[in-house]
Amino acid sequence: MEWIIVLKGDEHDLDDLSKVYYSPDLTIKKILENDHSYYALTSTQFLLSLPYVSVKEIAQNIVRDFTAGTILLRNSRRPIEIEYITQVDETGKKAVFLEATISATSSVYANLSVGRRDGSVETHNAAEPIVRWLSIKQKDKNVAKVFEYINHDFGSSQTRYKIYEIIKADGFTPLQKDEKYWKKAELFRRSMNNPLSSGLDSRHALDTAPPKKPMTLSESQDFIKMLIQEWLNAKDSNSSN
Repeated sequence: MEWIIVLKGDEHDLDDLSKVYYSPDLTIKKILENDHSYYALTSTQFLLSLPYVSVKEIAQNIVRDFTAGTILLRNSRRPIEIEYITQVDETGKKAVFLEATISATSSVYANLSVGRRDGSVETHNAAEPIVRWLSIKQKDKNVAKVFEYINHDFGSSQTRYKIYEIIKADGFTPLQKDEKYWKKAELFRRSMNNPLSSGLDSRHALDTAPPKKPMTLSESQDFIKMLIQEWLNAKDSNSSN
C-alpha cells in the first residue's frame, strides 16, 4: 500500500522542485498516465499504517515548508496546492481523497546553465537552496520559528519585524552594531516602528519623527528576504565546516 500526494501548480515550479527532491525520504516525480501528466509527492513519512487524516496533516506540513522556501525565492505567482491524496493498495486499487487543499506560494525560478570548455553544460537548479534551508529548519528552532512567521503573514511589516528580531537575537554578525547591515537595519527598525512611514501597519501608533528617507514596505520586504537568505546560507556554511 502507498500514499501519494498529487500536487497542482505552475509546471515550471513543480518541475524545478522535482529535480531537487528525488530521495526516498521525499520525492516529487512527474507521472505520465494515459493522456495527462501530474506531479506526485511521496515520502517515507507517509507510513502505510497511518490513517488519511494523519497523512493529510504530514503533507500539509511539508507543503508549508515549500511555502516558506518558495517565498524566499521571490516573485510569487501561481500557488502550489495539494490537489488530492491517493491511497493505493496491494492490488493497485486506488482510493482518492479530494478534500485536502493547502496552498504554497510559488516563485519564479531562473535556472543557471554554465558552459564548460569541453562543451558540456552544468545546470544549477534555482530550487536547490530550498533543500538546504529545510534541512537546517529541522535542526534549528530559530529557523523553524522564522518559517512559521513567513507562512503566517510575510506581507505584514509586523511579521517582518519579528523575523528581524529573531535573526538579530540569534547573533547574526552582519546585524550587530557597526557591522555590514547595522545602518540599514536601523533604518528598517525606525521605518517599521513609525506610523508616518508605515501607516496603519506600523508597530507603534504614536507619531514621532520618521527617518528623512524611510524604507518603503516593498524595500523592507526585500531587505528581510535578503537577511533570511544570508542568515540561512551562513548557517549552512558553518555546518559544512
